[in-house]
Amino acid sequence: MKDFDLKKYLAENKLLKEDQTDLFVKSGFMFDDGLLGGVGSGGGGYYDFISDKISGFNIDKFDEEEFNNWYNNFSKEDFNSIDYDSEAMEDYSIDPSGLPKGIHQLEDAGAGEVMDDKITIYAYPILIDDRGSDFITIFSLDKNGNVVPRASKEEVKAKLASNEYSLI
Repeated sequence: MKDFDLKKYLAENKLLKEDQTDLFVKSGFMFDDGLLGGVGSGGGGYYDFISDKISGFNIDKFDEEEFNNWYNNFSKEDFNSIDYDSEAMEDYSIDPSGLPKGIHQLEDAGAGEVMDDKITIYAYPILIDDRGSDFITIFSLDKNGNVVPRASKEEVKAKLASNEYSLI
C-alpha cells in the first residue's frame, strides 16, 4: 500500500460505485446479521483477531510493528470472507442466475465476487470509534479485484493509537 496515488486511481474510474446489495438479496443472500453473518455476543467484528494483536483485547495498547505489518501487506486474501460453492448455494436457497459475473459493491461494508463456480462475499475492515458513531472503511476492492486503501495509513495508525477506535 506504499505510494498509492488515490487521485490518479480515481481518475482511472476503477472503483465499485453502485450498491448491488438488493440484487444479491433477491438472489437469496441474507445480510440481516451482517455480510458474513453474526460474530457472537461479544460485540466484536470480523477483524477481532488482528484488532486484538494491534490494540489489545481491551483496546489498551498499540503495537506499531503489528499494525505496519498488517497495513503494508494487506491483500485480497486478507479480507474476511465466505465462499458459497454450488452445494452451499443450494443449501441456502441462493439462485445465482440473476447475478452478473464480476465484483459488486455491497453497501459500504464489503463486496461480492460472482465467479463461474462460486460466489465470495468480502467484509471490509472498518474503524469504529468507542461511541459507535464514526465508521471509517480502511480497505475496499475495485472492480478488478485490487485492494484500494480508503483511509491513509497515517489516519488509521493515529486513530488506533489513540485507543478511541477499534478495528471491526
